[in-house]
Amino acid sequence: MKIIASSILISSLIAALLVFITTKLITRPLQVVTNTAIEITQQSNFKIRANNDEVGTLATSLNQLVKWVGDYTQQLEFARKNSEQRVEERTQELQRALQDLENTQAQLIQTEKIKCLVLGRW
Repeated sequence: MKIIASSILISSLIAALLVFITTKLITRPLQVVTNTAIEITQQSNFKIRANNDEVGTLATSLNQLVKWVGDYTQQLEFARKNSEQRVEERTQELQRALQDLENTQAQLIQTEKIKCLVLGRW
């Protein structure tokens, strides 16, 4: 009876130890990947990568997602700068067109004044 009780107790202790070790082996890599994801989002640093040794597929997926977000962020920044430049160019074109219209209007007024003076003398 003592042998059976001892065997059960030892088996339970071994099982508990295996559960503890297995839990640590599983949760530590997940925690590393989670901390990496948190760091990336808090710092908006798209150059940070998760270690592929830690939960391989999850880390690879996270790294791909971070790369895409980084690439899209760069594309958006380029598009924003490009849009600002195009707006500035169009603004300058409109200002030149307005100046041309004002000059043309002034010439028309001047032409009408001269026409009225010439016709008034006849």
